[in-house]
Amino acid sequence: MRDDPSSTIGIERSTNPYLQHKSRNDFITSVLEGLPEAPQYFKHNAKMNKVGPELINWGAPLPPSPPLNSTLSDPSLFYVVDLRDAKLFAAGHIPNSVNIALRGRLETWVGIIVPWGSNLVLCGNPEEVREAQFRLHRVGYDVAGSLSFDQWIAAKQKVFTNVPMPPQELYNGMLNGTAPVIVDVRLPSEWMGLRIGNVINMPLNQLTDLSSKLDPNEPVVTVCNSAYRSSMGIGLLERRGFNQVASMTGGGEAWIQAGLPVTQPTGPGAVSPSPKRVVKLADLIDPAQLKRMIMDLPGTFDLVDIRPADHFKDYTLPGARNIDVADLLSNPTYLTGAGPLVIVDRTGSLAMMAAGILSQKTERPIKVLFGGLNAYWDTAEMESPARPAPMSPANAPAVQPLRPILPSQPVPQSPVPTKKSAGC
Repeated sequence: MRDDPSSTIGIERSTNPYLQHKSRNDFITSVLEGLPEAPQYFKHNAKMNKVGPELINWGAPLPPSPPLNSTLSDPSLFYVVDLRDAKLFAAGHIPNSVNIALRGRLETWVGIIVPWGSNLVLCGNPEEVREAQFRLHRVGYDVAGSLSFDQWIAAKQKVFTNVPMPPQELYNGMLNGTAPVIVDVRLPSEWMGLRIGNVINMPLNQLTDLSSKLDPNEPVVTVCNSAYRSSMGIGLLERRGFNQVASMTGGGEAWIQAGLPVTQPTGPGAVSPSPKRVVKLADLIDPAQLKRMIMDLPGTFDLVDIRPADHFKDYTLPGARNIDVADLLSNPTYLTGAGPLVIVDRTGSLAMMAAGILSQKTERPIKVLFGGLNAYWDTAEMESPARPAPMSPANAPAVQPLRPILPSQPVPQSPVPTKKSAGC
């Protein structure tokens, strides 16, 4: 699993961690170490692979609508999976339904949470239901029925709502002692590595059983990294009889973005902090340095100009190629080369963003003209006789152009590299 578009047997032999083991036992240990709990459909799929699955009509219509009454909310009769996002689920949902949003690992979480053989009902719009049914069929789940939330509302049935709690509000409650019970539904390894404070860890795959230790009449707030799993936790707790459940808005990511404190546990059983990561950034090159490179070291680097084509025609640097920024970011050919890749634009801002992305993908040196061509004109082109003399405030016009434009001499354009074949 790499970011590189291709690889070789030699690269894999030297860098693939799973090919470094000298014995079968070491290989098996490496593969199984830290392996999360497998979804329950794995064991059923193993049997299906031996005897053969039932044929599925992939073009069949959507599953029929279930009874639009209180029996659909009975956990002993149906298991309703709400495919909508967390905000819509919190604003209103079928009682005792569980929010496993379509945008995430739907198959995995259904396989972990929904008992095999349940009367599974999907709640969402027709497009969501159709995609979910397709994905669930691929792992062996049958869908007994489907409906939209609008149908449930039209039937005037009971609706559960939850009010998400913003991170700052939860933090204030933790400070003054009024916070609800906070349940972190992430894996123990995640909880041990970083948490938002003194919170309980009840992993999502064990939440139904572990929640028996809590009082269902007490308010509970569930938290995770992004609110995807914590929204799932709302439904699981409601199915256990909890009636005051909410999720923290945005999860731990929003907590950190708000600048609120986090805890990294220490002592016995604590997970050591992760080693510091090396973040590769592009190098800045000032206009004078770039001018010396153009004059003294031609042919030792690639110079690309990502401005619009008409700007490039008006003024450009010797040896520069005009490249669309989208092609620069998507074409892997630019990741290779004997010398550095120098990116220029008008002010340096877009070039810096593009260079930052490319720097994460390649060992090739990536450089950005500091201040862009505006700065190059101000410094490296100062001696140009075509540059107008500075004007005093007394005779300056009300509005001045940002930069005078010089017509450039024709510069031979090197052919733009073509993308490698997908079969390479």
